[in-house]
Amino acid sequence: DGSGGPIADMSIFTGFKPELDALTPGSLVAVLAYRGSFCPVTCAHVQSMVEAREILVGNQPPANSDDDTPFHPYDACVALVQANAEGWLAPKLKASGEDCLTRSVKYIRSAPR
Repeated sequence: DGSGGPIADMSIFTGFKPELDALTPGSLVAVLAYRGSFCPVTCAHVQSMVEAREILVGNQPPANSDDDTPFHPYDACVALVQANAEGWLAPKLKASGEDCLTRSVKYIRSAPR
């Protein structure tokens, strides 16, 4: 809900079950919550999540790695991505003459592989 509080509906983690089941009891799992229009989805959207995960699981040093604050990496990291509703986006894109899905699909298809 964006409050930063506890997650009330744990069923949202069902898709992560195999990865979470492989962890030992007591493992620390970071949860990246990402919400936006993603219209279009960009390399920056994806890269920000990749970089955040790399830091959180200890594969890259955090930005404050030079100070005396110890960083303890998480054992795993999952990401929850929620796109804003098209009803919110439609007025934003009306001037371009494209709907959100069409624009995102065009961008994804043109992305380097």
